[in-house]
Amino acid sequence: MAKYMLFIFALSIFLLGLTQSQESELKEFKTVEDYLNFQKQNADNQSYLIRNFINDRDEIQNSFTSNFVFWPGKHEFVPEDAETDNDIDDSLLSDCQPENNPCHQICHLIGIDTHICDCHQGYALLPDAENCIDIDESFLDFCRENGTCVNTPGSFICTCNTGFVPSADGFCNDLDECLDKDICVAGTTCQNLPGMFICSCHNGFKYDNTTGCTDIDECQSNPCSGHFKCINIVGSYTCACQRGYQQHGDMCIDVDECDKDLHRCNRNADCVNMDGSYLCQCKDGYSGNDFLCFDIDECETKNGGCQQKCTNLPGTFICLCDDGFITGADNTTCEDVDECSINNGNCTHVCNNLKGSFTCECNAGYQLHTDDRTCVDIDECLMKVHNCQQLCNNTEGSFVCSCESGFVLGLDGYSCEEITRCDQQNGDCAQECKTYESGEIYCKCAQGYILNGDGKTCDDIDECQILNAGCVHVCINLPGEFQCQCFTNYQLRKNSNNFLTCEPICQPVCQNNGVCIGPNKCLCHAGYSGDICSPVCMPPCAHDGVCQRHNMCICPSGWTGRFCHIPVCRLRCQNGGKCVGPDACQCQDGFTGPGCINPVCSFQCLNGGMCVRPNICQCPSEYDGRQCQQRKKATHDSLSCEPPCSNEGTCVGVNLCKCRNGFSGTLCQNAAHVECVPPCVNGGFCVMGNRCQCPEGTKGYRCQISVCQIITYSQSIKRAVRRPVKEEIQVACGRFGWQKCTQEKYAQKIVYEVSYKVGYRRKCNDN
Repeated sequence: MAKYMLFIFALSIFLLGLTQSQESELKEFKTVEDYLNFQKQNADNQSYLIRNFINDRDEIQNSFTSNFVFWPGKHEFVPEDAETDNDIDDSLLSDCQPENNPCHQICHLIGIDTHICDCHQGYALLPDAENCIDIDESFLDFCRENGTCVNTPGSFICTCNTGFVPSADGFCNDLDECLDKDICVAGTTCQNLPGMFICSCHNGFKYDNTTGCTDIDECQSNPCSGHFKCINIVGSYTCACQRGYQQHGDMCIDVDECDKDLHRCNRNADCVNMDGSYLCQCKDGYSGNDFLCFDIDECETKNGGCQQKCTNLPGTFICLCDDGFITGADNTTCEDVDECSINNGNCTHVCNNLKGSFTCECNAGYQLHTDDRTCVDIDECLMKVHNCQQLCNNTEGSFVCSCESGFVLGLDGYSCEEITRCDQQNGDCAQECKTYESGEIYCKCAQGYILNGDGKTCDDIDECQILNAGCVHVCINLPGEFQCQCFTNYQLRKNSNNFLTCEPICQPVCQNNGVCIGPNKCLCHAGYSGDICSPVCMPPCAHDGVCQRHNMCICPSGWTGRFCHIPVCRLRCQNGGKCVGPDACQCQDGFTGPGCINPVCSFQCLNGGMCVRPNICQCPSEYDGRQCQQRKKATHDSLSCEPPCSNEGTCVGVNLCKCRNGFSGTLCQNAAHVECVPPCVNGGFCVMGNRCQCPEGTKGYRCQISVCQIITYSQSIKRAVRRPVKEEIQVACGRFGWQKCTQEKYAQKIVYEVSYKVGYRRKCNDN
């Protein structure tokens, strides 16, 4: 098309240069093809020449008949049979001969003595139709937008922009720099663009003129959220859970290092889990940096608060007392141990309690043995420490003086006197007069008295003055005797050596082998404490449970577990319910009632409808709708059921019956079998809605309660009695007949009436 337009342009210049006569001859030629046709129509046997205006010889040649061919080198068309230049009639060339050629560049003979001037490519014929002028192609924008057109004589040059190269047709085409495999550095991808190229780095890299593609640190923009941390990798990044967290789906959750034994806490420290971490805390009695915990020697500071001895232990300490002392209730002070209160301190005679110790003393006539406990007799006669006038006889713990024949021992017990007679004024004795075999008389006093120095009268012995008469607490002297009494909250007892001692009273008594060591003060074994050595339960028994033994509770009804913290629901919680208290279920939405077995409808089921599932009503056969609010239309005006409804059903439509609970079918002919959860007992049967229909004599949501008529009666007696009675009576329990209930008499008293009413407690069988 471009060449064709160039031909038109040249032809127009050519036509402008024709003379008026020539113009008149050619005015009918609109195209070269028209002109050629004209020449062929007027051609004779002469050869005709014509210039190829558009430089497309094949196109011009094809316009001729087969009798014309293009003559190479002459820009002419000649007859087909022409073989040499001589075959061309020179006379036809006379106008274009050099001496006659008026044309500036090219002369074309177009007829006899007729020619036209033409110009070379890149030139245009001037209006004088002979001279040629250079065409400035730069104004025609032949190079388009990718280059700059530079005019040259008879032609033009396209100077291509950067990134473009000349093509075969002279225009500028894009240079594909990416064909050069080395144009981009390693790690990049070449992308060709019009007039340029781009070296693109792979995803995750950025370009640097010096180093090429370098990794992008995506973590600088903190793309990870929550407890994730960003980890940069070559060309990308990844999100990983921070330390102390673990991935769960698309989020990081805390790791319980304490539960999974992932901590580094010292064995003397407690691990406390924290969000994303954990904390080590030294246990009581230890100190340090929580990872290294050392025992605190509490005894180094004020002796640990102990009154006497402080003994350090791992993580704690203990106060000890010196021999003869016992630790007080505060576990720090020391109280004196009354060794004499236990088996008299193993002393034979008298035990004297001292602060932190005790001593043994002997009665007169005895001396302490080398063991400091046993008393042995002193032989006063052998040691000549007696004061007998005549004879000395050693006795256990003392000695007795005697006299030679004809003498009697004087009242002083030492001297010897001549014998007198007791029948003479009782021998002048105050109490008893005795006669020795020798005939000598002497006065004797009853037990609890001592003979006066006159040898006749008797003086009361104040036993309490001598070592308190062996009484531990209080000695009360009486004529001829004494009495030991104890302080308040002590009681008089004989110990294993048959000595009277005062033992403390603990009321109530110490339990669990505890030892009463003071008034209402028990010394308890490990695992027991309190005033009576009650068992210790830690944590304490919940819900009024009773601590039976160490860390073992007896729970009240409705609770179980070691510390009575687990509720008991005798009826298992159904439908996702949770037991939260004794026989108390916390139901899921949509259920209620015992054991969460009853469905709940947020609206009321109307017209006898029954809620059978959450927000679902079961309607009577003649009603419909979500709340059974719509009555079904009968197909006939009159209601008839043939055959009639069975089992007391009600006809509500044509052959449509409303059945009683427990029956189904169009005519109520089928007994419905419905399972209740929990099942009905005592003959009850399940009806729709998970309800039990109970027989006479039973009640409850499972018919588990027997409604029994209690029968009482009177018994006549003729005299007062006191004896246990166990009798059996019959109790009517509904339509199931009689059930035996054992009645045991529990309230008894002596009565004198003719009759009395016996009280009973009823112990029935299960249910």
